[in-house]
Amino acid sequence: MRALNALIKKEGFSAAVKNFDYEGMRFDYAENYSRADFIPFLPASIDATVLDLGSGYGNITIPLARKFKKVIATDASLELLEFLNLRAQGEGIQNIECVNIASLEHGDLPFQQKSFDVIILNGVLEWVGSGKTEKDPGVYQQELLNALAGLLKDDGVLYIAIENRLFPGWLRRDPHSKLKWTSMLPRPIADWYARRKGHKNGYRTYIYSKHGYKKLLSNAGFTNTKFYYPYSSYRDPEFIYGDDLSVKRKLFNEGYAKNIFTSKWYGFLQVIRHLGLENSFLSSFMIMAKKDKGSFVPDFIRQKGFGEHENCALMKIVDRKSKERTLWIFEGDSANPVHQETMEG
Repeated sequence: MRALNALIKKEGFSAAVKNFDYEGMRFDYAENYSRADFIPFLPASIDATVLDLGSGYGNITIPLARKFKKVIATDASLELLEFLNLRAQGEGIQNIECVNIASLEHGDLPFQQKSFDVIILNGVLEWVGSGKTEKDPGVYQQELLNALAGLLKDDGVLYIAIENRLFPGWLRRDPHSKLKWTSMLPRPIADWYARRKGHKNGYRTYIYSKHGYKKLLSNAGFTNTKFYYPYSSYRDPEFIYGDDLSVKRKLFNEGYAKNIFTSKWYGFLQVIRHLGLENSFLSSFMIMAKKDKGSFVPDFIRQKGFGEHENCALMKIVDRKSKERTLWIFEGDSANPVHQETMEG
């Protein structure tokens, strides 16, 4: 990263990341903002102050800064934070503050209570506790969520993007340990198996089912949750949808879910769909959580004049070839959207 940062200072961000080869890995993917496709779903106004924990290359931080008033970006790597600063400077973005935090364990974060409108944990929670062995990883994860509940304003929202423990594909390879079965095994057996396979600290990258995430969040005071479902994953979603009846009708009746029900790992969903359980076995979740009973109606819907109706829904389709994003707004249980908008990715 040090060499890349030096090259950015010399050539500029875009030229540097496209020409730089770091241990055989191209850095042009750093300009891929697909992880940020959830932003229109956030129930937060443009005046929000946002905390992005584990900001990495800034693929989410930069789009957040384009929409919201202020973004605090944190990472354990000083070099990544320098990279993000250089990236922001190159794009003329001035509302990002970078903060170095060595560890998220114990929930010891250098911020005032009730100071954030939005907190982002995108692909981060599963790693909390992976580098510490004094406690069970789940304890560290719970401690962090408890701390984040205190940092959020009373009407703030926590966003988590993370894998689903029950996704059948993990039988072949866990997304973090890279071992077969570990996410679905009972934790003690997964830990024993990981040690047998050469993981000296055992199995420490905990992910959960939908019910498991609800329990973790409820224990931290987040009693109000809303799940969105990305296909095929939150990292590069082709479409994002919620539990709303109108969205599901649009998704399944008009063929947008065709890939789900014909792909190798989703064939069995043709059966469990009739039980209403198909969303419990997708690869990952996008979770919104609140401490109060406030609405999850996205700010995008309010801006279009559709009010505070809880039965309003938002669905996003991504055209990977053109990089266009299409947002649909639904009202009631109709599969016909009341508004459609296309934007560049």
